[in-house]
Amino acid sequence: MLAQMKHRIDLPAAFIMYGLIMIGIALIYSATHLDQDVFIRNLFHNQLAWVVLGTAAFYITAIIPSRTYYDTAYLFYAFTLLLLVLVVVKGTTAMGATRWIVLGPLRLQPSELAKIGTVFALARYLSSKPVSLEKISSLIVPFAMVMVPMLLIVKQPDLSTALVFCAFTAVMLFWGGLSLAEVFFLLSPILSLILAFHLFLWALFFIILFFTLTRFCRNLSVITIILSLNFMVGIILPMAWGKLHDYQKNRILTFVDPQRDPSGAGYQVLQSQVAIGSGKFLGKGFLEGTQTRLSFLPEQHTDFIFSVLGEQFGFIGCLFVLLLFLALILRLFFLAGEGNNRFLNLCVIGVAAQLVFHICVNTAMTVGMMPVTGLPLPFLSYGGNFLISCMALVGFAASIRKKNQEY
Repeated sequence: MLAQMKHRIDLPAAFIMYGLIMIGIALIYSATHLDQDVFIRNLFHNQLAWVVLGTAAFYITAIIPSRTYYDTAYLFYAFTLLLLVLVVVKGTTAMGATRWIVLGPLRLQPSELAKIGTVFALARYLSSKPVSLEKISSLIVPFAMVMVPMLLIVKQPDLSTALVFCAFTAVMLFWGGLSLAEVFFLLSPILSLILAFHLFLWALFFIILFFTLTRFCRNLSVITIILSLNFMVGIILPMAWGKLHDYQKNRILTFVDPQRDPSGAGYQVLQSQVAIGSGKFLGKGFLEGTQTRLSFLPEQHTDFIFSVLGEQFGFIGCLFVLLLFLALILRLFFLAGEGNNRFLNLCVIGVAAQLVFHICVNTAMTVGMMPVTGLPLPFLSYGGNFLISCMALVGFAASIRKKNQEY
């Protein structure tokens, strides 16, 4: 059995993944072992159990025949949408968000399954249908595929997870045939949304977009639609600001100036920066560090696990982990480029794009370069649903070489 799996799975990808998981387990133990709450202290043991379940998911996704993924892609996607609807109707609420379905002792987070289902469904569509910005009708189906789960997830509310869909969709569309310029035009309304907080920057962006769009696109309808969307975003944003939840407004304002609320929403970012900065070059050592030991940083075992790494292992430790992530992502891109099956390659690209987005947003958040989003760090942060889904995705991607031979 083990010998058979050895020939089926890409060992470099598997070794890197398990290396990151072991680092994560050590950091979770360090962040929780002194906590006065027994539940928090037991999170280390819970994570070990999640790793066992994740390993099962890793091997299951590796041995499932490639044709099965293609044949069931739309069905699995529809199943995940049904779960998301069920969350809206009968989901469990915690910390102001309704994101889970309780199944006995377990809590299922359907948004994690939806990310997987959307990647496979989008890959199946793009592998059989050519897409082009010049023929905007070719983008209606993939746009709808992504928007439906996104809107259901925003309803929870979970804006950060919804943005993951934008990230992997953009990369998959590029891999599926769109040029970089076309992907940029499709994403331009999101950029307008960000820049609209500064009228001058948004106006400058809109002018650049106008000249670039008229140069690269010949379809007048497409030009009109994209420019209209960007214009509406820039004008409507001030009105939409009043519709945001208070916590969303607070996150944006605190991102601009963490000092405005040092004991509230800005507290996490400031304590995270202190933890990482105090680690300096080599860190304070495993199980050491005042921020970690005294629990000054909330959620240090989940969203802010990178801060624990920075305090205890310093710049060298952070660099080492980031290089491991880079090696894993490059390996996945290599495997995607090596194969000759368009569907499988697009799936792996979607997996890699998801991981890249999580890594970039989480690490940027811990150093104050982005708002506190709630996106965990793959393989390092505590959490069963996310860890199992990540391991399942890598299991699929790491076996793509064998799956290409079977297809």
